[in-house]
Amino acid sequence: MSTQKLTKMCQNILTDADIKTIIKHRNFTKEANSRAVFQTFFLSNTGLQEVFASLTKREISLLHLLKRRNEEVDISFFEALYGAKKHNYGTFTQQHTPIFKEVQQKLLRKGLLIISTGHGTTKMEQWRFELPQEFAALLPPLITGSLTYEGAGESGSQWLRKQLIAITNPTQNPQLFSLQQGHLCWDNKVFSYSKFTTWNRKQWLKLLWKPDKLFTEPVYSEPLLDLLDYALDTMAPNQWFKAQELTSLLKLYFHPRAAPNVQELCKNGWQCGFLIRHRHQDNDYYKVPSQPKVAPDAYMSIDTNGNAILDLQQVPFTMLEILATIARFTVADKQSLLMEPDIMQLGEAEDKILEHPICLWLQKQAQSFQQAFQTLDKKRGKQLLHDNLYIAKVTDLNLRVQIQKYFSNKSANLQVIMLNEAYIAFPRDHIHQVQKLVTKAGFAIKTLPQ
Repeated sequence: MSTQKLTKMCQNILTDADIKTIIKHRNFTKEANSRAVFQTFFLSNTGLQEVFASLTKREISLLHLLKRRNEEVDISFFEALYGAKKHNYGTFTQQHTPIFKEVQQKLLRKGLLIISTGHGTTKMEQWRFELPQEFAALLPPLITGSLTYEGAGESGSQWLRKQLIAITNPTQNPQLFSLQQGHLCWDNKVFSYSKFTTWNRKQWLKLLWKPDKLFTEPVYSEPLLDLLDYALDTMAPNQWFKAQELTSLLKLYFHPRAAPNVQELCKNGWQCGFLIRHRHQDNDYYKVPSQPKVAPDAYMSIDTNGNAILDLQQVPFTMLEILATIARFTVADKQSLLMEPDIMQLGEAEDKILEHPICLWLQKQAQSFQQAFQTLDKKRGKQLLHDNLYIAKVTDLNLRVQIQKYFSNKSANLQVIMLNEAYIAFPRDHIHQVQKLVTKAGFAIKTLPQ
């Protein structure tokens, strides 16, 4: 918000009646009757706590939605809250005048909004509203929680854990996770926790709505689960909420008839592992699970042969991605995998991965990983690994000279590297040019399987 907007509002837009009412609600001193002094008072936190306490839950929810927008909005933004009074006939001004009166009385004259003007034909179309950042930081939490409990709660994501463990027994027909040439894969790709989480969030929505209702148009454009993340992040530690506490927010976010069932929303979030549950006096309470720091030896061990063993029942999903990028796996028993270092993946790993406590633990405890990291340290910075190159064996001296001469021509815009007396290397996307040159020179090409 610019200082110009604040100045224009205080000096030109607000009426004397507006200012008098704001002074009363915000409990400003009598000096604020001067518009210049009023402007200096307006962005202070004076009286905000009392004003926030006078709002309904739906009004608090709307201010949070406005905070998330982080931009000015026109009068139609408030339709979800005050739209019951909107006229369904007449001009834009006639339709929205009842809504404007509600905004003026319940938000603007309580000193919570900046009002300015933007593009539009009529004054009603031009009005713009904004929540100052100074106020946004002090908003009451969207969900206060109705139970204080320090326990761990109950997890509902065991079906995902069972899918992970199923890779040790192919007869269980695992559908999500798999072992492919030693790689721990999800959806046929090396496991990525971020992609796994994105997929799991979609499952949460699919459980909530039938396919024909999955993309029910919300009133506001923010993704539902992003909004829920924000709402739950505003809760105090050890606070648990009932599903009903989401009702006012969701009836604003969606048209009231399209709002999802809050009980199902929380239950499905619990089943997907995004919420934990605690049952108290025949009521279900929920909260976002914390991410406790779990020591590597809680889910990894060393067998009598010095091999590293991964316990699939205990390993946090957040740690799987790191392990999947440094190791290859084979089945050890019905819920464990044997891990061996993958020197190629280790060579490609970023420093933050190699310095992770998991890697440090494996270096110290598992001989195979200790040797792999020692090898890596010796070769790191001296050997470059590429996955976008072709290697060709060229033993004919004349052909090597032709290739070198051709590719040294800058107009060719190609690159070739003479590795030694027998091999050359070049980018994969140059294969057709190389084949054309070799064939034209009268030589045959033999391609080896990758």
